[in-house]
Amino acid sequence: MIYIFAILFFIAGIINNIRAYQNFRVVNSDLMQHHYYYFTLQCLPLLLLRVQSWKKYILILIVTLCSVYAFKRAGIIVCAGILLANIAIDGRLKLKRLLAYILLAGGIFLCAYHFMEGNENLDRIILRMENIQDDKGSGRGDNLASVYTEMNHAPLENQIFGYGFMSMMAKHKHMVDAEIGSMYYYYGILGISLYILFHFLMITRIIKLFKSKNKEIYKLLPSYTSCYIIFLFYSIAAEVFTYHHLFCMLFVYLGTIERIFSKYKI
Repeated sequence: MIYIFAILFFIAGIINNIRAYQNFRVVNSDLMQHHYYYFTLQCLPLLLLRVQSWKKYILILIVTLCSVYAFKRAGIIVCAGILLANIAIDGRLKLKRLLAYILLAGGIFLCAYHFMEGNENLDRIILRMENIQDDKGSGRGDNLASVYTEMNHAPLENQIFGYGFMSMMAKHKHMVDAEIGSMYYYYGILGISLYILFHFLMITRIIKLFKSKNKEIYKLLPSYTSCYIIFLFYSIAAEVFTYHHLFCMLFVYLGTIERIFSKYKI
């Protein structure tokens, strides 16, 4: 039932992306970026539990296209990370297999690029990628610096426990937009320590999956690794634990995968 829901959610995400593009670009003639691509991206880990072989690269391509038409460079980068991770996993670090999957994925993406060559939407996202150093990730670098400065001068209890959930918005009228900074600001040293532990446990789980000799367990590696790449990248590009409406399916995935892990006693 969860997988059916994930498929429906994914389809709804694609429709939302199309409608948003039509509204902003076609109706308003505006190259405005939007967040609807999240609704496809966050479904990937769940879908990859069932979708294997070349079909999963089609899903990654769809999410990449949604990111391009949403003008979100974060989506492009995280999709590239997921693509490379899946190529490495499918190739099992063997040269012939790696080359085969690289050619397959490269062929799919080259066809997509050829189809979009000269497209103003693609030109817009390329320009944003080139400006990533100049705007410091849409101001996230400045936000992280201000968090570090403020927390260093905060009372001891705030340094330990933070200022509370959404306190950055309450105090300064803007979000941190970088999970690693928001965890520190919201929950202090205690919160950032637990957040680092969360990443450590996920990395440990990935290593165990990679080393497993059980084929059924190894099959879980692509989806779990893809999930972690999303958590890892958005630790500096968004607030996964804050924007629940954008990332809820990732937490559905974590609950689902833990049930599967308990079955294999990992």
